[in-house]
Amino acid sequence: MKKYLFVFAALLICSAAFAQSYMPQDSYEEVYVKYATKGLKGLEGTENVHNFNSYSVGYAHGMQIVEDVPVFFAAGVEFQYITKYTKNDFFETRKHNGYNFFGTGIPVNFIYMLPLNNSIHFEVNGGINAMYYWTSSFREDGMEEYDVFCRTDSHTYDFPQAHRFQAGWNAGIGFQFAHVRLGIQYNQDFTKLMNGDYVKNRWRSLDFTLGWRF
Repeated sequence: MKKYLFVFAALLICSAAFAQSYMPQDSYEEVYVKYATKGLKGLEGTENVHNFNSYSVGYAHGMQIVEDVPVFFAAGVEFQYITKYTKNDFFETRKHNGYNFFGTGIPVNFIYMLPLNNSIHFEVNGGINAMYYWTSSFREDGMEEYDVFCRTDSHTYDFPQAHRFQAGWNAGIGFQFAHVRLGIQYNQDFTKLMNGDYVKNRWRSLDFTLGWRF
């Protein structure tokens, strides 16, 4: 956790150095990249499918809800890639122990912006998100590759089929330096990734975002 906070603080300082006067009026557009460390809350019966790395790119459109009140409603689209590589004494390569998810999300947020000066403001945000996972690629301890969303694979390898659609809530804070926005956000799903006797789990993550607003 300390290294993530250090990186975030360094990004704040660098962004402030390049800040120019900018403050959204009644609407804005944003493109962003995001890194997240993800886990499966409530995972039971196995230890090697948590602490994934997630990489996303996205677009959001924000609009002010009430005139003269700095509260914005923002919605967009996000493309996400989640991956993990697990090494053990017998299988030491990603080919044998690699996990990947590919999905498309729709984040919806309410954002309160507090101007600190003409070019810097602090914000608090919260909202909900929906994610649809198109496919996955799993390899465990040298076994054949399978897709946790595939019904045929779930029957063949005897595991509960994962749900492609996920939904959850999120809350976070951020700073905007001119056009550059930096944010930290916590996410947790309402829905379960899988159902079964030994797996009743939900995604949760800590996200770090770098965006450009215009």
